[in-house]
Amino acid sequence: MQTVRELNPDLVLISEPYKHLSTQPWETDSTTKAVIWACGGCTFQSSANNNEAGFVVAKLEGIYFYSCYALPSLTLDEFKNLVDHLTEDAKQYTPIAIAGDFNAWAVDWGSKETNARGKILLESMSSLDVVLLNSGDKPTFVRGEANSIVDLTFVSSSLVKGKCSWKVMDTYTASDHCALLWEVSSEKCTERMHRKSKTTGWKIGAFDPEVFMVALNSEPISDGNAEHMAKYLMKRITEACDTAMPRKRAMIRHSSMHWWNENISNLRIKCLKARRAAQRRRKKPNYEELVAVYKKTRQSLNKAIKDSKRRCWNELILEVEDDPWGRPYKAVMTHLKNQPMPSPTCPKLLDKIVATLFPHQMQLHRQIEQYETEEIPPITEDQLFEACSRVGNTKAPGLDGIPNIALKAAIKAAPAIFLDVYNNCLTEGTFPSMWKQQRLVLLPKGKKPPEEPTSYRPLCMLDTAGCSFVRGILRNRLLDDLYIAKEISLPNFKSNALWFQ
Repeated sequence: MQTVRELNPDLVLISEPYKHLSTQPWETDSTTKAVIWACGGCTFQSSANNNEAGFVVAKLEGIYFYSCYALPSLTLDEFKNLVDHLTEDAKQYTPIAIAGDFNAWAVDWGSKETNARGKILLESMSSLDVVLLNSGDKPTFVRGEANSIVDLTFVSSSLVKGKCSWKVMDTYTASDHCALLWEVSSEKCTERMHRKSKTTGWKIGAFDPEVFMVALNSEPISDGNAEHMAKYLMKRITEACDTAMPRKRAMIRHSSMHWWNENISNLRIKCLKARRAAQRRRKKPNYEELVAVYKKTRQSLNKAIKDSKRRCWNELILEVEDDPWGRPYKAVMTHLKNQPMPSPTCPKLLDKIVATLFPHQMQLHRQIEQYETEEIPPITEDQLFEACSRVGNTKAPGLDGIPNIALKAAIKAAPAIFLDVYNNCLTEGTFPSMWKQQRLVLLPKGKKPPEEPTSYRPLCMLDTAGCSFVRGILRNRLLDDLYIAKEISLPNFKSNALWFQ
């Protein structure tokens, strides 16, 4: 897990894990020996095929990933059945990426000879439009003087045309198998929906109200219609937010493991240097000495990791007495309840979900008769401040991303410009189109199939400036008119919906 947090990949394929995670998007085959772990900001676009033994498949960013593990104890017939089931399942998808520990030798990927398993695997993969990424320069399995290339990666030819890289990492993983880092991209997904450099809002914790009030332009907005005034008002608030607090970016940063420290990091660097030195001096006079040094440094690294884990665990237990709802409570709760799956990012899947959850309605054209209306009473500062007080500081913002605490500060600092915009909207009978746009957030419902639109619960969030105008001012006026017309009095009426008799 420490290696994953340092490399920060989008997906991890694991063969024969010694530990399973229950709080992550983690899919396994029926034997739990093959694992697909979505550790980045993406989510599975289709249900993982975990009914087969020896491989598991899941769709991510338009690519079908296969994680495989073939036990070395399998007979040739059992190995052939496994590979046949794998290829038959892969023929129905495109593009595909197949990776795993097959425990097979072949000259095609750098082995000294081709054994029976290697022949079976080569014949089966020839029926698929895939390319082998292994270069054969470095072994993927090293144990003492023995080494081999048994961890293989096959991808569709269409994925090789784009950005593609593959290499054997020197990172220490406490395993005889080396970590393989490879990258492929699908031509269908030209732009990733979860750009790590995309700005998503502001850091509310760094909000400086004094700087915000100084940066806010409080001059009256006299030019333009209601649409233009609302747009110009939100532009002013956005510029003041950029001055008063820094932007936050949607970067997926994982902190180091709780037991990781600088001493362990230095020991791992020494261990990697000792291993590389021993591997380069193979069959040389001082090879045995270098191997002994490597084993000693590896033993020191393993001991330091175990001691750090034990010490951190004891400290965690002692913290329970001082703060029962702090870090120990959070650590236990993360194991008791599953973490929610991230929202989908595939454009096609998003279009399908939106079309199902928000069906298209026929546009109605009505002819409204014009009547002479009375003059609309303007909005007062008291009504504006009352609507402002109903806005919670911790509520999620709308599409503009402006924090509620900044909007409330802007209303208190310059109420006149908000009154001009809102009163102009009432006079023209216009509701600005920018306040009609909503920010859609899809919340997965448990472990339902991710490719089904009904597996998500939609949340639609409006901009707080427009929401305050509707719920804080227009709603109250409509309710007052309804109460007067019906001669009713409901002092305890707290519903957010309008009702009619």
